[in-house]
Amino acid sequence: MHTKIKEMYVRAKMLNLEFYKQFQEIEAEFNLSNLAGKVDTVYGLQKTSEMLTDIRKQIDKLEKRLGFRTCMVMEFEQVHRLKTDHCSAGMKIEQFINLPHKREKDPEKFDRLMGQLGVPSDISEHEVVRFHWPAYKEWFSKRQADGEPLPVGVDPDDVYAEYSVQTRKVREPDE
Repeated sequence: MHTKIKEMYVRAKMLNLEFYKQFQEIEAEFNLSNLAGKVDTVYGLQKTSEMLTDIRKQIDKLEKRLGFRTCMVMEFEQVHRLKTDHCSAGMKIEQFINLPHKREKDPEKFDRLMGQLGVPSDISEHEVVRFHWPAYKEWFSKRQADGEPLPVGVDPDDVYAEYSVQTRKVREPDE
C-alpha cells in the first residue's frame, strides 16, 4: 500500500480518537458555560463539521475517480477479482438514469416516472413522495441486469453506467 495512503489513514484514525475524547470534555464544559459560550460552541461545531464534510467529499471524489480508472484497468486486463495484503476487490457496474428527483426540474417527466411506479397523480403533483436515489438506482440496475425494458418516459440517452471497486477488508492499512 502506498505510504501516503497509510499515513493518511493513521492520521485520520488518530484524529478520530482525539475527537471522541474531546467530545466528552466539550460537553462537560458546555454545561458550565454562559449563553454566549454555548452559542460559540455550537457555531464552532458547525464550522468543524463543514470542514470535515468538505474533506470527506474530496476523499470521496478522489476515490471515485481512481476507482473508475482502476475498473478500466481491471476490465482491460480481464481481472474480475483481486486479493491484496489489505483487501479483496472486485468491480461493480451499475446502470443509472438521469431523472428529475424533484418535480420542479421537469414536472412532466417526474409525473410520468412516478405514475409508472404507481404513485397517484395528486400525490406526485404535490411532491409528497420523492425518489429515494439509492433505492431507485438499485431497482433500476436490477431491471437492466434482468433485461427488462426502460421505464416509460426514460430516454435511452439518459442511461449511463457507473463503475466502482468494491473492497472487503483483509487487514487495516496500519496493520
